[in-house]
Amino acid sequence: GSCQVAHFTVKLNDNRQELHAHVVELCRRYSVPAPDPDSSCLYQDFGGFELRWERHLEFANFTFIVATETPFATDALAFIPKDWLAAMPGELVVAVNLSLVKETPDDQQMFDWFEGQRVSGA
Repeated sequence: GSCQVAHFTVKLNDNRQELHAHVVELCRRYSVPAPDPDSSCLYQDFGGFELRWERHLEFANFTFIVATETPFATDALAFIPKDWLAAMPGELVVAVNLSLVKETPDDQQMFDWFEGQRVSGA
């Protein structure tokens, strides 16, 4: 089906352990298994959302995915605790909010979703 996706990348500055602890804290809040300290990724269903976390040498990616029947009805970060997001270690370098739809929208849906603004795509 359709889904909302929020993706961001944080640059790491000698804070790999701090970042791992931050991911572990989110897992603790939702009572889901946490990644091992030496783990570089986590693909986990948290109930209302999925998290795909990947830690590389200089940066880490977070991708939050929320299934939805209606595109743009909710934000993929709506389920994420605001205090947890605000305390994210590292420097934010990429932030993307996507709405993935199952079928090609018709002209009326496009008009409604984008409030009549001109839309370009490829």
